[in-house]
Amino acid sequence: HADLTGANLTNARLKGAILTKAIFFGTTLSGLDLHDMALQDHDLSGAVLTGTVLTAELLNDSTLYLLDETKMAGLDLSGLDLRGRSFRSCDLSNSNLQRAFLDDIDLTGTNLSGACITHASLTGAILTGATLAAASLGHANLHAACLRDSNLAGADLSSADLTDIEWTGASMAGAKLEGVNLSALDLHMSGLPNTSLQGLNLTHANLENAKLLQADLTATNLSYVQLTGAQLTGANMTGAVLNQATLRGCNLSGANLVGANLADAILAGTNLNGAQLSGAVLGSAVLTDANLHGARLAGADLSGLDLQESGLPNTFLQGFDLSHATLSNARLHQADLSGTNLSGIIALGIDLSQAVLAKVKISNANLSNADLSN
Repeated sequence: HADLTGANLTNARLKGAILTKAIFFGTTLSGLDLHDMALQDHDLSGAVLTGTVLTAELLNDSTLYLLDETKMAGLDLSGLDLRGRSFRSCDLSNSNLQRAFLDDIDLTGTNLSGACITHASLTGAILTGATLAAASLGHANLHAACLRDSNLAGADLSSADLTDIEWTGASMAGAKLEGVNLSALDLHMSGLPNTSLQGLNLTHANLENAKLLQADLTATNLSYVQLTGAQLTGANMTGAVLNQATLRGCNLSGANLVGANLADAILAGTNLNGAQLSGAVLGSAVLTDANLHGARLAGADLSGLDLQESGLPNTFLQGFDLSHATLSNARLHQADLSGTNLSGIIALGIDLSQAVLAKVKISNANLSNADLSN
């Protein structure tokens, strides 16, 4: 029952030593080859193992029953079978776990910053509160893993399997997600500022209340996505597909939505103050109580948009540039379009009954069959 708590055994010569049920809490074992010692029922929790030789034979030993809070920064654990083991609150920063078998492993609170975990299998792994900042996880299998409240800032997740992951509260600022299919993922409450999600498939994903400030969502497929309450201030969503997405109460102020497809999207209560919507498709979108003050809508397709039934009494449309927009069959009954530029619009059958049209620019507009009655 050797108690080596707090001892410093750096580079010590322990070949042939027999340590039964030894306690190494806080012990420094740096630079040792643990195979030189006979270890039975040992507790390495809290030990410092930096530079120690750890191989599959040792780590697969069932008598090594506790490794929680162990310091193993920079160790080479590549290819090892560590399935179902517990490494809670360990320091594995800058370690090599490439192609390791880490299924069902418990890495709660573990520091994996800068670690190489490429091509590793982490199916069902528990990474709650883990730090994976700048870690390399390319082509890793994280199916059904739990990453709740984890830090993935700057992590490389390119081509990784991220299906059925629990992401609640995860921070992914600056993460690389190229080639990843994130459809139907639950990223509820996740922090994703400045993250590049360019061109990814996020269909049916849950991004409710997600923080996506200044995120790059260029050409991203966000069809049917749940974005209620999400923060997308300054996000680049050029050419993004958001048809039938729910953006209720979302903050899109200053966002770039040029050429985006928002057909049939729910934008009730959404803040689009200063948003770039030139060339965007907003046909049949619901904009109840949306704030469009200062938004740029030149060339936007608003055909079929029902602004009356959508209920937009508090929406700011005054002074907008709607030149060359398509407003065919749009219902703008009692809308206030004071000072709006409607030059060159195609507005066949538009309902402008009782609308306020003071100082409206309407040159070269096509208003065939329009209702302009007072």
